[in-house]
Amino acid sequence: MTTVLLTHKLTALLQDYKHSLQQSIVDYILQDRSEQERLRISALPVAHCPRVVRAPIPWHDTWCEVQSMQAQQLFTTSSVMRGLQELWHSK
Repeated sequence: MTTVLLTHKLTALLQDYKHSLQQSIVDYILQDRSEQERLRISALPVAHCPRVVRAPIPWHDTWCEVQSMQAQQLFTTSSVMRGLQELWHSK
């Protein structure tokens, strides 16, 4: 089951890669005005740029501050580490 799924995903990945490669080559060639004229392409379609609008999150600044504080000051990740720290500081 896992091998079939892996093979399917790998095939899809290679197809996507080939399509992207072909599209990139065509886009690069069509940047040249003389190539557009040679291929009789009068106008190129405008690339669609998807825009994502996200509402402001009121707790974002607080979350960033807490994450920064934890990264700098929080070293206790397990009960074993807590025991080692208590042992270290008690001696």
